[in-house]
Amino acid sequence: MAVWAPATAQGQKVDTELLLARQITADQGLFFALARGDIQSMLTLMNQGANPNASLSILGLKAKDVFGDESPILDQPFDPAGWPILHWAVFLNNTEAAKLILRSGALVNAVDVYGGTALHWAAWGGRHSIAKLLLNNGASCQTTDIKRRTPKDWAIMSSQSDMVPLLTTSRTTCRPGTEKDSDGDGVPDHLDLCPNTPLGAPVDERGCWVVAYANFFDFDKAIVKSQYLPHLANAAEVLKNNPDLKVDIQGHADWIGTDEYNLKLGLRRADAVKKVLVDNGVSPERLATSSMGSRQPIADNRTSRGRSLNRRVEIHAGEPETQVRAGVIRPGSPAYLPPESAPAAKPVTAKPAAAPKAEARPPQTAAPSPPPAAPPLPPSATTQENVPVIQ
Repeated sequence: MAVWAPATAQGQKVDTELLLARQITADQGLFFALARGDIQSMLTLMNQGANPNASLSILGLKAKDVFGDESPILDQPFDPAGWPILHWAVFLNNTEAAKLILRSGALVNAVDVYGGTALHWAAWGGRHSIAKLLLNNGASCQTTDIKRRTPKDWAIMSSQSDMVPLLTTSRTTCRPGTEKDSDGDGVPDHLDLCPNTPLGAPVDERGCWVVAYANFFDFDKAIVKSQYLPHLANAAEVLKNNPDLKVDIQGHADWIGTDEYNLKLGLRRADAVKKVLVDNGVSPERLATSSMGSRQPIADNRTSRGRSLNRRVEIHAGEPETQVRAGVIRPGSPAYLPPESAPAAKPVTAKPAAAPKAEARPPQTAAPSPPPAAPPLPPSATTQENVPVIQ
């Protein structure tokens, strides 16, 4: 039996505090509760702040870790590790779980690496009641996958003929969406802070493609942990499916430490993500890197969870800007710290005509101290036996 086997197989009953004490985060626990069909535990974890848009790959887990080696989902010709949890509820035909996930703020039109939405998978599996639920909560019949196929096309491909009338846009049950979503990422244009996201890129509620969070790295380090490499391999697949796209890989940090230090750390982590993408077959000419340091938080820096969300790496589509945005640094900037494996950079001298911000800094005379505070606990990076289960 797999050590991360479904809770139903283990039959253990413990409380939520013990679950978290064993370093299983609320996000991870949400998947284990779904594997058991345990709606009450899912509700408890949602109330603790579990992310309704998380995927297994971004949590460093594999499908077999949660559902066991003999789960029928592992026999499918696709990799579900990058699915948002709503996709899992649909595939497992768990209507109550889907309702809870939607009530908790899940993006109903979020896509997986193939560009498929939850409605696509409901159509594929003939999940009639769940398809109605999704439609009533804003799912679009016109969203297409990376091959430009709608949910109705998926129903036809899988011989689910009874789903076709439900997915016909002329019917009131599947009317065209009233909010425009130009890039098809599930976030309407008027709320989308990151337009032109490529098809297949999973986004957060801002419409931005975050490819790495704090748990991907050790504290103060810029080397991607091995268990998160599959998640970045999925990101590389998205880029390869959009071969003409050039992107900017942008690093971010929380507010612990100096501004200069956080700019450098963000850039080192952006460089680390770029290296993994290149190792997975993406041309380096398509990938620029930059850092905003701690200057663009997306969550409350006063909380541990907020700081962990702010330490992230995002991919922004389109021709990268060249030092135009205020606060952005790139390789070659005065504040740039070369990768640890590279030789030390030569001091950068200020040019007479440069803007006032081009202040020269001593190259290595006063290296900034690492952030003094300990980081928040990341999702568990080690396999544990006797995983507790909440009832």
